[in-house]
Amino acid sequence: VSSSSVLEDPLDLIGVTIHGGFEVRELVSFGGLSLVYRVVRPSDGCSAALKCYDGLADLPEPDDAEWPPA
Repeated sequence: VSSSSVLEDPLDLIGVTIHGGFEVRELVSFGGLSLVYRVVRPSDGCSAALKCYDGLADLPEPDDAEWPPA
């Protein structure tokens, strides 16, 4: 687990509001193929974790003619 004070936000999500009105507040850890962010819903103070798989961004887009794979 790494401290967000020394982590760069490679997905540039900090400050973004996502589904449900949650605001992405900080990157709390990373490892393997994923990053974990702390998100908070300002309307009620509910906090949660958002796990993002950053390794998937490097995969090529599927060709519609070949999707789904046989």
